[in-house]
Amino acid sequence: FWANPYWLQENPLRLSLLALSKLTIKKANALRVVSSGIKKKLLRAGFDLPIAVIPTPVNLENFKTPDSQAVLSIRNEFAGQKILLFVGRLTAEKNLPFLLKCFQNVVRHYPRTTLLIAGDGPEKSQLEKLVATRQLANNVKLLGQINYQGLLNYFHAADIFVLPSRHESFGKVILEAAAAGKPTVASATTGAKEIIIDGQTGWLAPVNNAKRLVEKIVLLLSDDNLARQMGANAYQHVWQKYDWDTSVKNVVAYWREIVGQK
Repeated sequence: FWANPYWLQENPLRLSLLALSKLTIKKANALRVVSSGIKKKLLRAGFDLPIAVIPTPVNLENFKTPDSQAVLSIRNEFAGQKILLFVGRLTAEKNLPFLLKCFQNVVRHYPRTTLLIAGDGPEKSQLEKLVATRQLANNVKLLGQINYQGLLNYFHAADIFVLPSRHESFGKVILEAAAAGKPTVASATTGAKEIIIDGQTGWLAPVNNAKRLVEKIVLLLSDDNLARQMGANAYQHVWQKYDWDTSVKNVVAYWREIVGQK
């Protein structure tokens, strides 16, 4: 969360956490971070201790075997609709009021589009009010908390995954969408920039840039071949780079290396 104004704006008390993190790092023998963006921030801050970039292990194997009947049932529920999917906690950093604002513009281009929001959190009641005031009740469905197996099916049923966060250190939901063969349109947070190859596996838009986010969503909605190709590229990319066993082994090996140096 260093050099991240959005994170600080959400709660001024986080200034003390920022100071504490810097004091803590000074006492560390080594660091493991989940993205090269975080490593660059640490190097710019002048830390010269060993820093390894090892992504969060995500078990993608489950995504090979969705419940085909459940996926079909979801598609049938929204027959004739393109499905955008968001998965995550309903909290300030996920920027969901901004997403609803953007989606209102998407619907003007593509009325037969549904936004599914899976998750729960403190912003749920606010989002319900916004859906009503923006007259999106026919196009937005808040699914609430969905168990993991159920989420697999929604990822496979969706056409596009969206992640409009103001900050993400990694963003494992992007990996999960890719493992289901879906392209992602995301704000260009530290985590999203680590995972998404812009223009190949999905699209990145500047944080809080509604025009760009809408533009990229509409582009994928208007070109099924492009959406499928990006989804296929994303699938290939994450299976090559984010293998579960490799990530776990790399974490353990790094711990052992650091302990061995003491």
